[in-house]
Parts: sequence; C-alpha cells; structure tokens
Amino acid sequence: MWDDVVIGKGNKGNISVHVFQIEGKHSISQNSVTFWLGNCILGTGMTIFKDTDEGKEVMAMIEARTPLPKIQHYLDSLILKHIDPEKLHQRIEVALAESYEKGRESKAAEMREALGL
Repeated sequence: MWDDVVIGKGNKGNISVHVFQIEGKHSISQNSVTFWLGNCILGTGMTIFKDTDEGKEVMAMIEARTPLPKIQHYLDSLILKHIDPEKLHQRIEVALAESYEKGRESKAAEMREALGL
C-alpha cells in the first residue's frame, strides 16, 4: 500500500509513527527519513522521502499546521502526478466495481423496503 508511489530513493525504514500535529482523521505517518501516506485518492498509498522537494513541502505544511483537506489535496495531486498509469487504471477499475456493487445493494434494499420484505 505504501508503495503505490515512492518519491525519492533510499532505505525507508520499517517503522513509522502517526503524525499527531495534523488534526483530523488521516493515515499520515513518519519516521526520520520518510512520510508514509495511506488512504490517498482511490485508496492508494505513497512513501515520500523527506529529503525530496515533495518531502520538504509536506514537512512545511505540517509545521505550518496546514488544514488536513489542503494537505490531502496536495498528496492526491502527487499521487496522480507520479503513479504508474497501469496501476492507476487498476485502481479506477476497482473503484468502479465497488461503486457498482454498492449501488446494486442499495437499490435492492430500497426495493425490499418498498415491497415490505
């Protein structure tokens, strides 16, 4: 999940800590060299090395107490910029299938309720 997109190179470590400085529900963690980001657009995840321009921007946003929606928008933009097109296509297909199934289940429940079943 953290490897859908990797920005930078090096040893990313094997443990991270939740970033508590960002208010709200999110999946942003860090260690001394990387940010680990989950639940980005289309359920993707990403690792950003802190020594990259993108890593420095994320750190600046955290230090400035940037609101979570703005941080998420920035991260989603990075995903879309760096993700492999085939991986993006696969994620879109999964999202479409899940949406279709949720709609089908919702419509079936609506019909059962209308029929009193």
